[in-house]
Amino acid sequence: MSTNEIKGRLDDIMDEEDWALIFDQSGRLKGIFIPEGKEEEEVPKALLDIMSLFNLDIDDAEDATIH
Repeated sequence: MSTNEIKGRLDDIMDEEDWALIFDQSGRLKGIFIPEGKEEEEVPKALLDIMSLFNLDIDDAEDATIH
């Protein structure tokens, strides 16, 4: 295992201010984790850029769960 690889429960590896995209086994956006106190409008540009690579838009992620 690489020293850059982290395994464990999401709750164990996420910090308070971390954001996350969660994909299912087919690569479909399953959820977006937004840190407590942040709003959907504050999604970091880097996350939006990654979503655009998959032709996903946060406004079109109607089946995704916002956490």
